Amino acid sequence: MQQNTLSRRLDLLKMEGNGLLKPEIVEALSEKYGCSKDAVWYDFRTKPTWQLKIAEMEKALLRIVNRHDQLYRKAAYQYTQLWKDDHKTSILALNLMRTLNKDAFDIMQSTGKIEKVPEKLQTEIKAAIIVKLWKPEDEPAE
Repeated sequence: MQQNTLSRRLDLLKMEGNGLLKPEIVEALSEKYGCSKDAVWYDFRTKPTWQLKIAEMEKALLRIVNRHDQLYRKAAYQYTQLWKDDHKTSILALNLMRTLNKDAFDIMQSTGKIEKVPEKLQTEIKAAIIVKLWKPEDEPAE
């Protein structure tokens, strides 16, 4: 199912749940998504087939987000417990936390929960980020 179709169908369910009439929903969604009114009417006719799929997708997304949250909490706990004693483990915990955040962000973008960052802006941000390697005081910095 394409992202645009998924978003349109989710909006259809929301508007229908808010008590709007079908003609009002068709008019609003066809304008918002730039599709024909027939496409929205088709969504109404086929709703019994796709509504369950969307519910399953939402449930699966919540399950994934919950697992990410649990892993993040465990990694954060490990980091707070070990950051003074075991630097390698604390770095691994931080790396896991960073990876989990990126994965969660990618999931939210792919499902349309958050807006995607334009590629031009991504390249500008990457170019602006400068990473310097820390060296002990007795060694010259690059």
